[in-house]
Amino acid sequence: MLRTQCKRVKREGSTTVYIRHLSSVVFTNMCHMSEEFLRAFPDSPSCASAYVVWASSELSQFTTHFAKQVFMPQTSLSTVTECVVMVRTQCERVIVYLRRDLYYQLDGALRSPLTKALRDTRDKLIDSIKLRALEDKWIPINLHSRSGLARCLQEHANMGLKLDSYVTGDIWLQLTASTLAFTKVFLTLLDDCLRLRTTELMFTIDETLYSVFEAQIKHNENMLRNELNQDQRQFLTKNAEFLLVTVIDVAQKKYYENVGNECPKLVTLQKEYSALMKGVSPTARSTKTKYSSEFFFDCIRKKIGENNN
Repeated sequence: MLRTQCKRVKREGSTTVYIRHLSSVVFTNMCHMSEEFLRAFPDSPSCASAYVVWASSELSQFTTHFAKQVFMPQTSLSTVTECVVMVRTQCERVIVYLRRDLYYQLDGALRSPLTKALRDTRDKLIDSIKLRALEDKWIPINLHSRSGLARCLQEHANMGLKLDSYVTGDIWLQLTASTLAFTKVFLTLLDDCLRLRTTELMFTIDETLYSVFEAQIKHNENMLRNELNQDQRQFLTKNAEFLLVTVIDVAQKKYYENVGNECPKLVTLQKEYSALMKGVSPTARSTKTKYSSEFFFDCIRKKIGENNN
């Protein structure tokens, strides 16, 4: 019956609208069936276990269909997040009747496609950061008017960022367009990740946040390494400080409120690139170990040099 009901849901409008309608139909029907079952078999443990098996089977069919509709290359992570949150909310309704935790099954079925979606999003964002880096002119932002500046300040204040200390004159902001664009993208990514979080996904989430942030901060590092003009170096340092202090502090606050601790990967990144805030490029770390091929060939070259001498 549920399969028939699902077929009647037309694939119209956006993915979010379709999933909202579909999940409502599926879980509303499961709730109605639960009510009928409890009315017919109020005290029957054996029948109850059979009903739980049936509900699990229906949920499995739904998640398979859900994954095919939502996890597509063109679907943004924000859309995926919205759909997953809707399904989790709908699933709560059935849990009330079954008194069984179906979240574990739901999250288990979605774990693999969510992991892939997070990593695909990471790769796309890193590519977009590299493209913006090619076009970055490293000049302060001109907001053109006081009202434009006020709107910009208010928009970022809503994200938890105070930019007043970066204002110069009536219409200038001592940050680059690339820095501000990244900030908005990163905090949106963080919000999506925190809404999707499960214990099993935290490693992938932390890895994604670190990789995306590092791509941007490396762009700052490369520019600082190649810049000789002292005024421009100060400007680059100011942008690096904004990212490593202001943005990461806001990100850690959000992370702590949702998870209960700070993101260890962002703590590590902040330490690794802290030298940028002093206008110094971080010291390159050696990747050679006694087990690496580079170390092996270095030893051979050294030995040959000793023999020649």
